[in-house]
Amino acid sequence: PGDPPTVSILSLRGDTAIVTGGANGIGAAVVAGLQAQGVRVASIDRQPGASADVVVEGDVAEEAARDAAFAEARDGLGGRCHYAFANAGVSGVGSILTMPAAEWDRVHAVNLRGVFLTLQRAARAIRATGEGGSIVLTASTAGITPDIALSHYATSKIAVRHLAAIAAHEHGHHG
Repeated sequence: PGDPPTVSILSLRGDTAIVTGGANGIGAAVVAGLQAQGVRVASIDRQPGASADVVVEGDVAEEAARDAAFAEARDGLGGRCHYAFANAGVSGVGSILTMPAAEWDRVHAVNLRGVFLTLQRAARAIRATGEGGSIVLTASTAGITPDIALSHYATSKIAVRHLAAIAAHEHGHHG
């Protein structure tokens, strides 16, 4: 009876994190988990309701808005960032034969471009601390197992998997 004991599998060296899509779902759970480990967290999301220490409204797909939101989040954390979780994402369904290009672009703008911009800004911020850190990108099994009507979502998520691998090879040696 009662709640199971909380077990931490993380060994965190830094004290600040930025989470995109932190207002609900996986993002909100990560915000709470990081806070439970003593990390001050900034959430960037288009939706209100995040329980982060710093809450910033922003759209990860729009570069200027992304930069402003990231700067505001980082400022709210005292100018530092040790961890980032590029979690914001959208889905949708549509047949390859009938999907409007605008729908394809909408999903890729958030799920791939938004993740790329978050990764880029977070990597710069983490390197600036000189202390190292970690960046996590949300992908999906949809990027591995093809399914009907998810071509835009699935291709964005397999691209995120590849982007993570390239980033690790390119910047992992910087901590």
